[in-house]
Amino acid sequence: MMQKVNIGTGVAFLIFSAVYYFYFIPTQIIGGGGVGYESALLRPDYFPRIAILCFTVFSALLLYQGLKQQDNETLFDSGTERPLRQVGAVVGIAAVYILALDYFGYALTTPIFLAVMMIFYGTRNWRYVVPVALLTPVILDQFFWHSFQIILPEGTFFE
Repeated sequence: MMQKVNIGTGVAFLIFSAVYYFYFIPTQIIGGGGVGYESALLRPDYFPRIAILCFTVFSALLLYQGLKQQDNETLFDSGTERPLRQVGAVVGIAAVYILALDYFGYALTTPIFLAVMMIFYGTRNWRYVVPVALLTPVILDQFFWHSFQIILPEGTFFE
């Protein structure tokens, strides 16, 4: 059964990738000038194209795995609903994070989100949780600012 799921998912993702690459990127991203010595180096569609190409490769690997997998192998076999609840919890936590970003901003919400996710996935040692939760947002903020001059969401609560 998992073989059919992998094949179906791989094909669906490959179709999605093709539609995204050949329709959505050209029609939804305005292709202005680029950054660098030539105007074609870092155009606005550069990162979306790279991301969808990576997604295409992983979709093709999923399809390949589905075609090569034996019928008697089970990739995931669980008699409980626990994995479904875990996925639902992660989606719920991520949704709250995204909504909180607009109100409280990146600097306040991201450390809380990272700490909650680390604890949710089983990391209980505060010597790991606190530094990762506090340093990762700072490093990412500095990376996006110095590399791309992108200001991450600041939130409306403090205005």
